[in-house]
Amino acid sequence: MAIKYTIIPELKLVSVIGSAVIGYSDLSEHFDTLAMDPRYQPPMKKLIDYRNIWLLALSDKELALCNQKKITFKERFSGEQCAIVSTGNLNYRTACKLCAKSDPLMSTTRSFKDLETAFNWLELEDISDKQLLLTADQQLNRAGTRANLRKYHS
Repeated sequence: MAIKYTIIPELKLVSVIGSAVIGYSDLSEHFDTLAMDPRYQPPMKKLIDYRNIWLLALSDKELALCNQKKITFKERFSGEQCAIVSTGNLNYRTACKLCAKSDPLMSTTRSFKDLETAFNWLELEDISDKQLLLTADQQLNRAGTRANLRKYHS
């Protein structure tokens, strides 16, 4: 799976790590899974780390579909504060388009080029909050890297 997440209840935060190529089907599956996760207690903050993805592959039509998909889970995702961190001009521009298509009455979504600015915007400025998040992200990255190595080198 190109998108993995962990929920950090102490921070009311969903930490998402993307890998490889992310398309509409990956995002749709992520929304379905997260909406059904009993640990998700809205409203929550979401930090989406796309710094290590190869490509955020979404057409304009798929960007609109992502917004429509989230609206189907309005009762779950309403009030969400979502920070998307991506590097590389193409992925950053696509993330910005995704933010622009999101319904501002349902959630606030912003795109960032660095993790520190996203931390600050999500008000995760306390060092213990950052350490807790980084520990969770490292675990996700290790799991994702192992899965990708098996997927592409077997």
